[in-house]
Amino acid sequence: MAADGPTVRRMTIPVRFPRRALLALEVTLLTSIAASAGQFPWPLTVQTAESGLTALRYTPATNRVYVLLSGPSLSSLVPLATNVETAGNGEFLLPPNTEAARFFRVERRYLVAPPAAVWRTVGAGESHSVALNEAGQVWVWGQDQLGQLGTGAGNASQLRPIIGPTNQIWTNILSGGAHVLAQDQSGDLWGWGRNSRGALGPQIPRGIESPVFITNRRRAERLGAGTDHTLASETSGELWAWGRGEATAFDRRPERDHFTAIASGVAADWTQLSGGTTHTLALDRGGALYAFGSNERGQLGDGTLERRNLPVRAATQRIWRSVAAGAFHSLAIADDGSLWAWGANSQGQLGDGTQTDRTSPVPITPEQRWSALAAGEGFSLALDTTGALWAWGDNASGQLGDGTFQPRLVPQRVLTDLRWKLFAAGSRHVVAVATDETLWSWGENANGQLGNGTVTSTNCPVLILPDE
Repeated sequence: MAADGPTVRRMTIPVRFPRRALLALEVTLLTSIAASAGQFPWPLTVQTAESGLTALRYTPATNRVYVLLSGPSLSSLVPLATNVETAGNGEFLLPPNTEAARFFRVERRYLVAPPAAVWRTVGAGESHSVALNEAGQVWVWGQDQLGQLGTGAGNASQLRPIIGPTNQIWTNILSGGAHVLAQDQSGDLWGWGRNSRGALGPQIPRGIESPVFITNRRRAERLGAGTDHTLASETSGELWAWGRGEATAFDRRPERDHFTAIASGVAADWTQLSGGTTHTLALDRGGALYAFGSNERGQLGDGTLERRNLPVRAATQRIWRSVAAGAFHSLAIADDGSLWAWGANSQGQLGDGTQTDRTSPVPITPEQRWSALAAGEGFSLALDTTGALWAWGDNASGQLGDGTFQPRLVPQRVLTDLRWKLFAAGSRHVVAVATDETLWSWGENANGQLGNGTVTSTNCPVLILPDE
C-alpha cells in the first residue's frame, strides 16, 4: 500500500437490513483518483460488525468499484469517507460536500433480497454460463450462437442472467464446451447447444436452441461432459459415451465421431465422470480411477503417452476422492485431502512450480488439504478445507481471479475474503457461488459469460447483479 495514496478514514453507518440481504453500490472512480489508481490501496476492505470482512473491488479496465455490504446490521465501516448517510430504504447517499464525493460518483444501487432458493450447481463452457437453483430453475447467460442458452432465441448473447428452459423442473445440470446437459425430475436426460460432433446424440442441427430429449440413455445415474462429448453411467454400472471420437472410441475408431451411445464394457459403481477435450476420467466408489482417450500430453496419468480406447486403471498409487479433467490435464484429490495433477503443463496448470508435462500424478502444495476442484482449458481451481479458493495456470484473461493477468505456476488465492460453496471452470472464465449464496464470476467476458452486464474481462471476482 503506497504511503502517498488518498486518506482512508473511518465511518459508521447505523442501518439495518433484512437478514441475509446484500447491498451493492456501483460507483465510478473519478479522474482525480483514476489517474493514480495504481497507488490507491486496492482492494480496500469493509468491516461489518456481524458479517466479517467484505471486499471493495476496483477494476481498472472498467473504472468501476463495487461496495458489498451484507448481514443483519452494518457498522464500523472503513473505506470511503467521513460521512455516509442512508435514504432509509437501504440505499447509500454520498453527500456532495464530503471527501467521498470528490472521488466517487454513484451510478446504480441494488438491494438484493434473500434468494428464494439456494444454488444447487453452476456450470461454465467456452463462452456461456449456467446455474441451477433449488427450485429447479436454470439461469443462463453469455453466448447463444449455437443455442447454448437453450431459450430458443439463438444468436443474441445475454450479458446478464435470464431464466433458461422452463419446460421442466430441473434437478441436475452441467456444461460441456458449448453444449448443456440437464436432467428433469423423472431422471430423463435433455440437452441443447452445439452438436456438430454428436455430444447431444442423433440430432440433426449443428446448434440446438431448445432442450431436446436425449434418447441415447433414457436415464443416467451419473453424468459427465467434455468439450464435445457426453458421458453417462446407468444403475447397472455400465459406462456409456458419445460425441467426439478421440474421447469416445470404445469401438477403437477414434477418427469417427459417435452420434449414438457406445458402451465401454467396464461396469462399476461410478461416483464421478469428467471429460476434457479428448480424454475422460471416471472414478468408482472404491476410489479407483479409470481413464481413456487421447494421451499425447500424459493426461491419462498411467505413466505413458499411449492412447487408450478402453478405460484403464490410472494413477494407481492413491485412493481418490474427486477428479477433474481440463482440456489436456487432470486433477485429483486423494482420500487424505492431498492434491495431485498430471498431463499438459505448458501454462503451469499442474501447479507444481514447473512447465513440464507429467505422465503420472505429482503432488501440489503437499502441506495443504483440499475439498473440491475444477479444471479449465489451461488453468486449475481448488477449494481448500477452510473454504478459500485457489487458482493457477494460464491467466491471460484474468481467469485466476488474483487481480493480475500473470500466469501462476503454483496455487494463488483468489482475490477475496469470501468463502466458497460451488465453482466451475470454463475455457477461460469462472463462475462461483459464495457460502452466502451470492453469485460471482471472473475471467474472459467477450460474450457476456461473466453475467455482469458488460463484455469486459476482469481479473478479480465481480458480483453478478440483477437488472434494475
